Amino acid sequence: MKKILIILVGIVFIIGVALSVTSIRNKNESVKENLLIPKFLEKSDIKKTASELILGQWRSIEDPKFVRSFSRNQVVDMYEDKVIGSAGNWTIFSSDSVPADFTGIAEKGATYISLDFIDSKLFFEVSNISKSNLELVYIDRGNVLSFVRVPELE
Repeated sequence: MKKILIILVGIVFIIGVALSVTSIRNKNESVKENLLIPKFLEKSDIKKTASELILGQWRSIEDPKFVRSFSRNQVVDMYEDKVIGSAGNWTIFSSDSVPADFTGIAEKGATYISLDFIDSKLFFEVSNISKSNLELVYIDRGNVLSFVRVPELE
């Protein structure tokens, strides 16, 4: 009788573990689907896709007077519609192509952007990007900058 009870408890335990693992996997997949990063960015063309999505003007959610504008390889920061500082260059990269002066630790699968101004070079992780939202994490301090796309005038 004790052997049967031990076997039944073991079977129930194994079934419980299997259900928990399945539930965790489904939950992780659900969370992954709800991220702002489109599924196609997980493919090998991530640099090309992020480079296309980032083009345009992005207004800061925290400070709506601040706008960062990305054109083909040029970035300009504006505050209250006035250019601040000088224009810089930007480059998207991944852990496969880290610049020599990168100040962080590049994680596999992550996407990064460098903003190279005359007086400074800034590195960010592109944590979220879509047609309407952009989220950058400043590598040196961990600050999160959240932006919404400024609609283009027609």
